[in-house]
Amino acid sequence: MASSRTKINPQAVKAGSKLSFFEKYLTLWVVLCILAGVTLGRTFPGLAEALDAMSIYNVSIPIAICQSLP
Repeated sequence: MASSRTKINPQAVKAGSKLSFFEKYLTLWVVLCILAGVTLGRTFPGLAEALDAMSIYNVSIPIAICQSLP
């Protein structure tokens, strides 16, 4: 039996080594956004209804605008 050696690419990037600041702390950003949403909902109870009223064919216009931003 011949032994086969696998070649290791010396230029291979280690997984997770080149994360940006945003990607590195993504869990923190998600938690902060959830807390901000809950706080806004409790502070301004009519805000959720106002945002929900801005929809066409069950598509939220504010969310559609946010998703289209770069």
